[in-house]
Amino acid sequence: MRRKDFPYYFLIIVTAIGLVLLPFAIVKRSFKDWIIVYLVSFIGNFFSDKYFVTRGYLK
Repeated sequence: MRRKDFPYYFLIIVTAIGLVLLPFAIVKRSFKDWIIVYLVSFIGNFFSDKYFVTRGYLK
């Protein structure tokens, strides 16, 4: 495996693991709780992304 291909394969493997484990995470809570968690996560990520992009840490 070439060194350039490592990030690609790493992302594929992590995505596959996440998709396999997703049903186990969803079963434990109600849909209403998941909506609240999703919205809070969205708001936090939106503002943190905006901050990091304006500071030049991310493009």
